[in-house]
Amino acid sequence: MVQFFPNTSKIFQVAAFKLFYSSLPIVAIRLIVGLILFLLFILAASSGSNKILSLSYSFLVTLLILEVFYRFKISREKPEKDLSRISSGDNIADFLTLEAAQTLLKVPDLTNTNQIFLKLIGDPSINFVLTRSDISTEDINKILAGPAEKIPIEALFSESIAYSKKESQEYIDQFDILLALFKLNKGLANLEFQKELKENDLLNIVFWARRVYSDTIPFWEKPADQLGPGIFDTLATGWTLETEKYTRDLTRELTKGGLRSALVGRESTIDRIQKTLSRSGRKNVVLIGEPGIGKTTIILGLASKSQTGNLVAPLNYKRFLQLDLTALLAEAQTGELERRLRDLITEVKHSGNVILFIPNIELISGSKESRELDITGFFLQTLRDPDVAIIGTSTRDNWRRYVETKSGFAELFDVAEIKPPTSNEAIRILEDAAASIEPKHHVVITYKAINQTVELSERYVIDRALPGKAIDLLEEAATSVALNKKYFVESLDIQALITEETKIPVGTPTGTESEKLLNLEQELHKRIIDQEEAIKAVSESIRRARTITRTTNRPIGVFLFLGPTGVGKTETAKALAATYFGSENRMIRFDMNEFQDINSVTRLIGSPPGSSEYEAGGQLTEAVRKDPFTLVLLDEIEKAHRKVLELFLNIFDEGRIADASGRQISFTNTLIVATSNAGAEYIREAVGINEDISALKTNLLEKLQREGIFSPEFLNRFDSIVVYKPLTLDQVQQVTQLLLMDLAARIKKQDISLVVTPKAVKWLSNKGYNPTYGARPLRRLIADSVEDALAKKLLSKEVVRGSTVTIDIDSTDNLVFT
Repeated sequence: MVQFFPNTSKIFQVAAFKLFYSSLPIVAIRLIVGLILFLLFILAASSGSNKILSLSYSFLVTLLILEVFYRFKISREKPEKDLSRISSGDNIADFLTLEAAQTLLKVPDLTNTNQIFLKLIGDPSINFVLTRSDISTEDINKILAGPAEKIPIEALFSESIAYSKKESQEYIDQFDILLALFKLNKGLANLEFQKELKENDLLNIVFWARRVYSDTIPFWEKPADQLGPGIFDTLATGWTLETEKYTRDLTRELTKGGLRSALVGRESTIDRIQKTLSRSGRKNVVLIGEPGIGKTTIILGLASKSQTGNLVAPLNYKRFLQLDLTALLAEAQTGELERRLRDLITEVKHSGNVILFIPNIELISGSKESRELDITGFFLQTLRDPDVAIIGTSTRDNWRRYVETKSGFAELFDVAEIKPPTSNEAIRILEDAAASIEPKHHVVITYKAINQTVELSERYVIDRALPGKAIDLLEEAATSVALNKKYFVESLDIQALITEETKIPVGTPTGTESEKLLNLEQELHKRIIDQEEAIKAVSESIRRARTITRTTNRPIGVFLFLGPTGVGKTETAKALAATYFGSENRMIRFDMNEFQDINSVTRLIGSPPGSSEYEAGGQLTEAVRKDPFTLVLLDEIEKAHRKVLELFLNIFDEGRIADASGRQISFTNTLIVATSNAGAEYIREAVGINEDISALKTNLLEKLQREGIFSPEFLNRFDSIVVYKPLTLDQVQQVTQLLLMDLAARIKKQDISLVVTPKAVKWLSNKGYNPTYGARPLRRLIADSVEDALAKKLLSKEVVRGSTVTIDIDSTDNLVFT
């Protein structure tokens, strides 16, 4: 049972005194008394009155001691108990921070949530939370002007305790009370909904505020082992004059504020590194992770914790020196590099307080980026030495390719795999990063901008890992906002930046885009004749992708188009690429007829390490890695080898696949269209007898499975399987008109008009129609019969700018151009 007795709580007594002592009248009296005593002291000193001088001096010193005691002791008073020891029957007042106690003492009625909220917003840290939540002064005034909402005081503190424990806080502070109000006050809960905030969002914003407004612990309150290295510890370390020429002192830069480290959610990694670096044997560890995952940040965090005495004892007050390979190699003549390395290693060993950091350790192990420089042999003996500690970093691919091949070198390191932070951890890392981004660009970053940065970078920035890619995106957005003379970085700024870089619209569709999505079928029908089922399926997929948040990594849509040649399967894919990705060029096309043997798998995902084709990578994986926002067209997929089809099962289902080097390639932002002519004759026959389309589709799929063309598990991976019907002669005439309209639009750019009579359209349709090949011969016919003739007339100057060319049929049933 929660009990609240502020009158018997020491922290509330201190809070009451602080409120009294910092009140305006008392502050005025303190200033006046101090000024009088100071003037009296000056006058006494000038008049030579020793008695008055001594008396005024005594009072002045006493006042100064009181002020110091108030500022550095009373104002920093902490609760005597923490929440880890709370039990039924305890006085909840004993668990509140001084600031929270002060706020509650100002509230006339603690059951009135409006009054509590009014007093809370006088705190700058609470205003920080509201501002970053996009809650304006007008929003606050509406809440305060609304009807008073009363709750039992026990309910307020029960929720406050829950929020404090959720964030592993020792005491209940003003933020916990604010969070409780957002849950208990209907007006604030409604405001939270209007601002599209969830409970977790508020927790993240409060985390941000706590980091910004965290108190610095005075040195006299720190434990002795956190006061810095002793004099003898400093004297016992060796000189590193030669080493400093070829390294960067991270510890010194952290001390001067030139570097910033933010460790969020890396506790297990830090613990593992500490165990390796503090053991009695060899002390070497390499951090393996993708670019941007935070390997260097972890090193900086270690250096910062070591500097403040917050690591295990053997690692405290160590100097973290980063090897500068450029300086090490600069002007190094024959034998000079060996001397430099020998001196550096000797000094590091004898210093006793240096941890050497080698970033991108593959650069000293024969990688192409370092022109195959291999100096690992110089480190072998050093790495076995228990007096030397070395930390390296690398990516999984580079470690496997350049370091693991040198087993004698690689086995001397413990490997720590660095996993990407969760989305929530990434948000909190970005909140820390905002502290350095905001002053640099003179902007204010809203929480929604941070949230959107993590969400969109995770989805659209494929080549790097969180949190690095999100930090880079946020920095870029801040730069853009500053250049546009704006002050707030908002979620719309992040969306605009992603859209600009990927050419894919993100965010909620509005205006003309909403209208276009609603009428997508009509847009696609401008290029595709008939084929209603196909148009409907792809349109619905795009609408879902643009409006509903996806919870899986599957591709945007995976379609199988079945039908005879020349009925519009490939044209639908092109129209889809143009509609969703902005251009037909955003399409990667594979003729699966070229992947009929079992070795085709390596052509798609790459050859294994060690083979001559390894560096080239896979045709599929490299294409998608370079352009992850694309449509992948798999033409005539029924002709691919069974192992190739199995390869695509995982892509269709999980949205990713590992290439030959082990790198994960994401297909999450792709549309995948597979086409097949399998069963074309059956489709023609079924359409010929007017078989219902749904029955046709069912019978066709059963036939394809019976004949072993496609397996059930393969067909089940598609979002939609669409059957394309053969084109009738009337539909071919409509296709002819579309192709001629495209030609007319092209020559209109040369200021030439093209008119085609209905007779000419019909003539071309009849000549270009083929029951077996559909409309496919039409393009060649128009190129040969129309475009070639126009080209000759342009060259002979029969057709010039401003001309109108009419195409018709003469009495001999031939095309004529007038």
